[in-house]
Amino acid sequence: MKTEVVKSVGRVLEVLELFQRRRKPIKANQVCLELGYPKSSSNALLKSMVELGYLSFDSETLEYFPTIRVHGLGEWLPSALLGDERTNLLHEICDRTGETVTLSIRNGFNMQFVSVIPGKFPISLAVQDGFMAPILGTAVGIAYLSTLNKSQLGKVLDRAQRAGAVLAAKVTLEEVQQDILATKKRGYALGYDRVIPDTGAIAMVLPDESGLSTQIIGVGGFSSRIRRAEKDLIQTMKSLVHAP
Repeated sequence: MKTEVVKSVGRVLEVLELFQRRRKPIKANQVCLELGYPKSSSNALLKSMVELGYLSFDSETLEYFPTIRVHGLGEWLPSALLGDERTNLLHEICDRTGETVTLSIRNGFNMQFVSVIPGKFPISLAVQDGFMAPILGTAVGIAYLSTLNKSQLGKVLDRAQRAGAVLAAKVTLEEVQQDILATKKRGYALGYDRVIPDTGAIAMVLPDESGLSTQIIGVGGFSSRIRRAEKDLIQTMKSLVHAP
C-alpha cells in the first residue's frame, strides 16, 4: 500500500520537476495541460511559489521560471553526498567502461539515484538524477541489502512485505534473499532485465566516508553488452572502488 502524499506538497515538487524536464519558461495553461491540474488550483499554486521566491513571473509573456533560490535548495547536496573524490570516481568508471554509472542511496523501499553519469555508447542506460528503483530485486537494491545484518535485513523484508513494496520484475522474495547471500560472498550484485527491459547492471557498496548514508555505485547498460563484459566491468569497478 502506497503512502499518501499531501496533495499540495506533491504538486509543488511536480511543478519543479516539470521545469527540470522542460528547462524553459512555462505558462500556467501548459502546467495545467501537462500535469492535469485544475486551472484555479494551478494558478494559485504558481502564484504562491512566486510569492515565496521560488518562481519568477513575466507579466508580458505570462511565463513562469524557477529562481536561483531553487538551485540553492540542493546546491550543497552533491558535495555533502559525494565530494570531489567520489565525483571523480564516478567519471573515471564511466570513462573506462563507457557505460552509465549511478550513485544511489536508500529512500524507503526504493533506491534513489542521486548522481547519474550517462554512458558513451549510442545505446546506453538513460535515467535521470532522482530515478527510483525498487530495493527488492534490483542490483543496487541487493547491494544495499547485503550491508545489513541478519536482524536488520529481517526487519526490512518484513516491513516491505507488509507495506506491499514493489518487487523488481521476474523476481520472487526467495530469489531476493538468495541474491543477497551471493552478493555478501562475492562483493557485488548482478541484475538483468529487472526494471528496464534489456538492461543489465552491476552494483557495489562504496566505502563509507560521508557518514550520511550507505552509497551504492552501479554500472548499467544494454543487457547483452554487460553480460559480455561482465568480468572486465567487475574488475574495473573493484580496482577503482577499493583503490588506496
